[in-house]
Amino acid sequence: INSPESIIYDKSRELYGLYQAKRAIAKLDQSIIVEGYLDVIAMHQVGIENVVATSGTALTENQIQLLRRFSRNVLVLFDGDEAGVKAALRSIDMLLAEGMQIKLLVLPDGEDPDEFVSKRSRTEVEEYFAAHAQDFLTFKSQLYAQQMASDPQIKTQLMRDILQSIATIPDSLERIVYIQQMSQMYGVAEDLLLQQIKRERFSRGRVYQYAPPAAETPEEVAPEETPQEVSPLDAPMSNEELDLIRLVVRYGERKLKISVQDEEAGEGAEPMVIQVAVANFVYQELKQDDIVIEHPLVKRILNDSNKMMLEELSDSEDGDSKHRCGSFLCNSEVPQVAALAVDLYATPYRLSRKAREELQMPNDDDDDEEVPDEWVREMTFKVLYTYKLAYAEEHCQQISKQIQTLQQEHPEADYATYQPLLQELSTWQEIRKAFAQFSGQRVVIS
Repeated sequence: INSPESIIYDKSRELYGLYQAKRAIAKLDQSIIVEGYLDVIAMHQVGIENVVATSGTALTENQIQLLRRFSRNVLVLFDGDEAGVKAALRSIDMLLAEGMQIKLLVLPDGEDPDEFVSKRSRTEVEEYFAAHAQDFLTFKSQLYAQQMASDPQIKTQLMRDILQSIATIPDSLERIVYIQQMSQMYGVAEDLLLQQIKRERFSRGRVYQYAPPAAETPEEVAPEETPQEVSPLDAPMSNEELDLIRLVVRYGERKLKISVQDEEAGEGAEPMVIQVAVANFVYQELKQDDIVIEHPLVKRILNDSNKMMLEELSDSEDGDSKHRCGSFLCNSEVPQVAALAVDLYATPYRLSRKAREELQMPNDDDDDEEVPDEWVREMTFKVLYTYKLAYAEEHCQQISKQIQTLQQEHPEADYATYQPLLQELSTWQEIRKAFAQFSGQRVVIS
């Protein structure tokens, strides 16, 4: 267990005691994370079995994904010393980003779990955990309560830190609940906190963080529409939506090389490069930015292509797809999906001779496999951010219309009446500006 890591034994992908704990975790719908091996053993000795340890390493995304297979609820249990508190704080954002429901508990008087449970019965331990476990917002607030009372700057810094944690939560409803709780706790308007969250999620410097889920739970799988719910082919669809679907249909299985920053690595460390299928990349990017796909046909195609590529990834031994997204969608059981996929897959357009020469592509061959990876990557980012830009522009127009309507119907309204709409418009204008930096002119995908 304490041996150095090797190809066979990767500590960042293992959780000590998981094999013995997984049934109890699933039954109780909660896991307990501790730091040491002896802590796990001591907890088992008093009859608490839903406990695992991080094998002497900092908590990793791989370990969180292992736990998520059995339950989304987790209690982070660390020693009461300074190192234990820092370890607990480091784990918060990672757990939230993976969609986990977390509680935190730091043991009193510098005790570790081994010492704590050895002095108490199982009932006493469980009662203590239930009475003292806190959500991350309360945990952070109480941790710095004394400093906040004497220094307003520390209070401001803590609020920003909490907002950054809330911004990592993928579920929008859960974020709103925490915003409401934070508003009551600090006496700050919900609208202001919500605007800050939007700025944090859309304006932060982003390094793409992608990790295919180890195993999807029923909650993670997007609900599938029935054929009756899918819109007809003649339903209005924007050019940006068509470009997005055309990209997935024609190149959904192609792999992109994406840089991922390793948080464990020090400053100046080279980012890790991973390969991600275009269909998964598009789906994950839109989900990460909370972009709601309203057109049923577009939503269905993106959901189906993402699910198909994830299944290909889990079934493939070498990580390569043996099927094309276009062929899969052309054979869809939903007639509208199949018809649109065939129409986009069998496009008569191809790159000009000059463009093909610049990309060093053979002029007498229009095989999709000959399209360079770099070209696919460039088109993916252009099409994706052009769609995002159009999405932000639409929201700006909608809010502007609401303001105009309010002015016409209530000319006597004061500034306070307009303030929430103006704040929201300002946020979306910033988002639009950020997306405009990445997007390019519309292109025809050959």
